[in-house]
Amino acid sequence: MLSQIKQGDIVIHPAHGASEVVAIEKKEFSGQRRKFLVLKPIMFDMMVYIPAENADHAGLRQPVKREHFTEVVKVLKQKESKTSDNWQRRFRSYNRKIQSGDLCQVAEVVRNLDRKNRTKGLSTTENILLERAFTILASEYVCVKNVDKEVACAFFIRALTA
Repeated sequence: MLSQIKQGDIVIHPAHGASEVVAIEKKEFSGQRRKFLVLKPIMFDMMVYIPAENADHAGLRQPVKREHFTEVVKVLKQKESKTSDNWQRRFRSYNRKIQSGDLCQVAEVVRNLDRKNRTKGLSTTENILLERAFTILASEYVCVKNVDKEVACAFFIRALTA
């Protein structure tokens, strides 16, 4: 898949969500000329540079099919899954799930943190994790369903509160 990426394609980055490939350019790095994929995440005002030779290991993937969001909504509506009482283990587990590239695992993080937020509140770090996971879900929905950010966010908020 990655060898066929071209400028203008939409790819999913595990940490930044849906991103447009805005350029493929050569840059001097550590004394060597290297080719980079330049990504513009659709939900963030930033650029991400990925060395082309490492693109296969960066976790980039194609967007899911439209129908996959049915599974994501099912995950959001399920009961909260059991998590570790140890903050560090819970944090590592949430980070692994967010960076897995699997939308259902990202949805699980959103669901668990959203439920905790409604009952006990979240720490600053948990709020950041929730926002990051929610943004990744919404960004992929934006590109797959061709809707704006507000529609995507409203869709997931409805799923969480239904």
